Amino acid sequence: MDIDLVYLSKTGNTEKIARAIAREFKIKPITPKQAKKLKYGLVIIGSPTHGMKPAQDIVDFIEQLDAKYAAVFSTCIKMSCTGWMEKKLESLGINVIGRFSCPGETKLLSNRLVLNSGRPDVNDISEAKHFAKLMKNKLENLRL
Repeated sequence: MDIDLVYLSKTGNTEKIARAIAREFKIKPITPKQAKKLKYGLVIIGSPTHGMKPAQDIVDFIEQLDAKYAAVFSTCIKMSCTGWMEKKLESLGINVIGRFSCPGETKLLSNRLVLNSGRPDVNDISEAKHFAKLMKNKLENLRL
């Protein structure tokens, strides 16, 4: 089965997690603009959280998606958008086999206020790799 990872990152937080997950699957992460396929076996989708939703480019990608399976991940200040992505994907008939989120460093007020400083950190990266391994095991159990 083809496995793809599509993500969007504006500050580099989500990209760090995307690269960690992609390394476990030995695939190259791509952005929605680089995604050329019309149909996916498993697509892993990552986004920063903006107001409890994924970034608009990820929303647009999900809305046109044709896939059998998906897994989702996000970086956030506090509340993740993975629940939103999971519900949207399931409403499209796509089976979601897992989700992961972690804090991401966010700078506000012209960089005078920093939340989740240094995140994602090495522990977050390790948890993302563990998430990827769990997804690989789920795929094997589904005999894909």
